[in-house]
Amino acid sequence: MIFAPTGLGKTLFTMNLVAAISAGKDFLSWKASRKARVLYIDGEMPAETFKERITQVTDLFGEDIELVGINRDDEVTEDYDMPPLNTDEGFAWLKNKIETKKPDIIAFDSIMCLLAGDMKDEEIWEPVKKIMKWLTSQRIAQIWVHHTGHDAGRSYGTSTREWELDTVLKLERPQSGGEGFVLNFTKARLKKHNNAEEFIRIHCQLGPDGWTTAPAETEVDRKGGDRIENAGTIKTAYEALSHNTQPNVGHDGNSVIAVSMESIRAWAVNHGHATPKEDGKSIMSSTDRKSFDRAKKDLIQSGSYAADSKNIWKIR
Repeated sequence: MIFAPTGLGKTLFTMNLVAAISAGKDFLSWKASRKARVLYIDGEMPAETFKERITQVTDLFGEDIELVGINRDDEVTEDYDMPPLNTDEGFAWLKNKIETKKPDIIAFDSIMCLLAGDMKDEEIWEPVKKIMKWLTSQRIAQIWVHHTGHDAGRSYGTSTREWELDTVLKLERPQSGGEGFVLNFTKARLKKHNNAEEFIRIHCQLGPDGWTTAPAETEVDRKGGDRIENAGTIKTAYEALSHNTQPNVGHDGNSVIAVSMESIRAWAVNHGHATPKEDGKSIMSSTDRKSFDRAKKDLIQSGSYAADSKNIWKIR
């Protein structure tokens, strides 16, 4: 899933991403291995705007790319309208398009425009799960484009739709202003030690000569102070505690040296880097605990560490 606030550029980004996939060309920090046939289903833009976007990506990635675009306006006739995909009629319509277009990957833009019902209702998403599973069984990759709501930090509606997805990518406005957007992976099931750089936060934008990237400003850069210091404390504590720790299994099944965050907090308190909790029921004060949790998140986003609900380990 790719989601972002309205007007930030998620359609522009997604269309350029799939055009690069179709052309078999590298895009941002991602490497291409082969060309692929793409089906882009747009339910949001006016037909003329959609055609302008198609022209933009073919100018950038080549006119010979196998990118088939379907715009909802072009599917409307006097007695017919494109059915919502979360209906039996919509699923049948999609199967027919797949049969004729034979795509390797489909981009659905966007969830709110291609489905019927209230996106807060989990039942609205249930038929889509069947579509996703069927597409997966056909070896067809999928990108679902979505909006944020009033809370720009999360996708709109029920969070259960993200449970079965491999990857969730949020496009954020640059904190320092300026053009483009920051890529932030809020879910990265396929992240491993040997591909961690593909999931690092980056600031990207489309200019006259194509896409450019730069290191993204992070929470550490913006807030500094305690978070920078606590990130350093976590790394120091990890190095001190990992020497006597037995190997464990990481997300990708490989052997890692995992150290519990609870032992790191205890180390930080015992070495004077954090304040103990006054009630004696937990190791660290709630304020310091929150700051250490944010520092841990910064380390994970940097790509140098990984973690689960209890442990953290260095990516070697």
